[in-house]
Amino acid sequence: QNDPDRDSVKLMAYADDMTIFISDDPSFTALNEELELYEKATGAKLNRLKSVGLWLGQWDSRTDNPLSIQWQTSEVKILGLCFSRSYYESLVKNWSVVVSKLRMNLQKW
Repeated sequence: QNDPDRDSVKLMAYADDMTIFISDDPSFTALNEELELYEKATGAKLNRLKSVGLWLGQWDSRTDNPLSIQWQTSEVKILGLCFSRSYYESLVKNWSVVVSKLRMNLQKW
């Protein structure tokens, strides 16, 4: 039973890191059910103490704690990249280090 208007969970994974995008409340329940099924099938467990979420858009003022993980209100790092509420802020944080290192290397010439 696949209803595109319900349980919309998007997932990206690399090695043992997962990034999940949720855009509606029923998806939290669906995700929790999938995680429980995965844990039962594999014996692996989600480390909720190391897991973080970022409230964005219309959810930026939420204070509840779905999935019993840490929820941030400003930014999170995913695979070394900074994601924040502001596109510009994310851009600056991710590229300022690269540009700075590039400038230093160019000055060595």
